[in-house]
Amino acid sequence: RGANGRQCFRYGNYHRYYGYRVGESLEDHRIAHLKREWFHGKRCVDIGCNEGLVSLSIAVQFGSTTMLGIDIDTWLVKKAKEKLKRMRRAAAKQAARLVREEEDAAAEAAASREKEKDAVAGGTLRSHPATRVEATAGDDTPKEEKKPDVKTQLADSGPSLGGVTFRAGNFLDEVFLPGSVDAFLCLSVTKWIQLNWGDSGLKKMFRTIHDALSPGGVFIVEPQPWKSYKQAFRKQKMPEETRSHMK
Repeated sequence: RGANGRQCFRYGNYHRYYGYRVGESLEDHRIAHLKREWFHGKRCVDIGCNEGLVSLSIAVQFGSTTMLGIDIDTWLVKKAKEKLKRMRRAAAKQAARLVREEEDAAAEAAASREKEKDAVAGGTLRSHPATRVEATAGDDTPKEEKKPDVKTQLADSGPSLGGVTFRAGNFLDEVFLPGSVDAFLCLSVTKWIQLNWGDSGLKKMFRTIHDALSPGGVFIVEPQPWKSYKQAFRKQKMPEETRSHMK
């Protein structure tokens, strides 16, 4: 904590990073700039995952096989794990609801067909050919393929959410097998690594990512501009040793 008693988030581990409450909507504007093929069926790692919003968004929307979220802040990781539990429960609940809706729709369609058969047998539709054609032609009409909505995505995300894990730790201490990761995310993290561990820390992170990436793997990085480094010191009282890394 600083001299004024306020907590110092020296690693960028802000506890109110997302200034709005996130339920099952999974809103983060950065997701719109990511591509499904980078993550679908892939082994992914989110560096500095905070409360896990982006990690969970990718699992639900893009269907990652595994997603490991790492953050140095144990409190944030605890919140991410809680969010993951809620998402898994919501996904299971939504999947069960969609199954019931499909069963109800199938039962209704079957009843409608039986009713039509009875009408034909009774001569109701037989005496009105135009009505009969109208009633039966709809089955062969091609339907426009629709993109899955949020509810369908959530209902189908059970396996992907099952592959999500969060753990507290310093990414610079992590060890990965060569080629064991298909996609690394590093969003608004590079500044904090450089301020706390200098250029050597940043280079170590890049080496770790390079060695762990599989052939054709992707590294998505969102670097912070240099002016934001100074802002970090204006917003809070940073430890003196971090100033030496601003040269």
